[in-house]
Amino acid sequence: MAIESALQGIEQANQQFLYGIFGDAQWSNKNKPDHKKGRVHFVDTSDQIRVGRAQNFLEPSHVQQIYECLTRYEDVANYVKVVELGELKENDYNLNTPLYVEKIIEDNLPSVEEALADLKTAWDESLKAEERFKAILARFV
Repeated sequence: MAIESALQGIEQANQQFLYGIFGDAQWSNKNKPDHKKGRVHFVDTSDQIRVGRAQNFLEPSHVQQIYECLTRYEDVANYVKVVELGELKENDYNLNTPLYVEKIIEDNLPSVEEALADLKTAWDESLKAEERFKAILARFV
């Protein structure tokens, strides 16, 4: 099968950087070293740009980080995954980078209880402010 012998890697680029061009770069190599055979290297570079006003920029630090990930050929959480062909087969040979490189989203959201308590406090403060506003308005009407 061609994918087993040639497909070497997938790089998901930032869609905004490419201005609507398909955001994955695929590269292949028929002469892969033995330790890379039967594996595909996924690199998510979607956050490796500096957003500009009229255009975006790939900074030297971004290029260096991408290069290091490509040459290291090892998993990096949130960024790089080296996938065995068995895992590709489990996903019907789908080469969509987010299937393999999971972005960890850190959120600092309050719990439901905290959010409700904050909402109640804000509501009480808004009622007090409304009463003060009515008292001030009454002096002018």
